[in-house]
Amino acid sequence: MNDRRMELIERIGEDEGLTGDLEGDAALALRQWADTQARQEAASDQHDDAFVSQRISMIRTVARSVAAQATNRQIDVVAEAQRQYHRLCNAPDTTMMIRTSPITARVTPKKHWWQRMLFWRSTL
Repeated sequence: MNDRRMELIERIGEDEGLTGDLEGDAALALRQWADTQARQEAASDQHDDAFVSQRISMIRTVARSVAAQATNRQIDVVAEAQRQYHRLCNAPDTTMMIRTSPITARVTPKKHWWQRMLFWRSTL
């Protein structure tokens, strides 16, 4: 493992925002998962430094996403992080974004028949 890869691993340990507002055992477990996963990626001799850097960045993104989810509901942070990381690594486009909050659809209420009729008359 070269110096560049060691530096990337050290950034995970120094990243205070990695676990967000998550505290206790869950935060420790998530931090340990991120460190272990980053060390495995960095130890790989099959890939160049740019690829390893991208993977470690993905690990940090996944950890932040899982930490945000875990503050709102009870989840197994390690299992969820592993699941999201696996999905992200197998995605056809590695630049896909992980959302930290659910998407809420805005539904426009359907107008009443008389409101539609008024609109129709006003367009003549």
